[in-house]
Amino acid sequence: MAIYIGNLASLELARENWPQAEALAQEALLLSEQVGRQELIANNCGGIAMALVRQGKASEALPYAQRAMEIFINLGSPKLKYALATLAECEKQ
Repeated sequence: MAIYIGNLASLELARENWPQAEALAQEALLLSEQVGRQELIANNCGGIAMALVRQGKASEALPYAQRAMEIFINLGSPKLKYALATLAECEKQ
């Protein structure tokens, strides 16, 4: 379920439906944390951060962007560049 809901959040991000993307990513994050899948947690934190920053809520987005970045660093994930871009966007606002 965590993966499916996370995929729906990604779809809403692509559609630039920021409030719906945020809600779905929040739901997916809770499920991801329950199963302990670090990459899913990072993906969902990144999705929440992007949705929030695009809604003009950079201060709320910042902790999610930082968490995504930290997890992706620990995993050695190539998705780190996306997390860094979101973090930079948070820090600009």
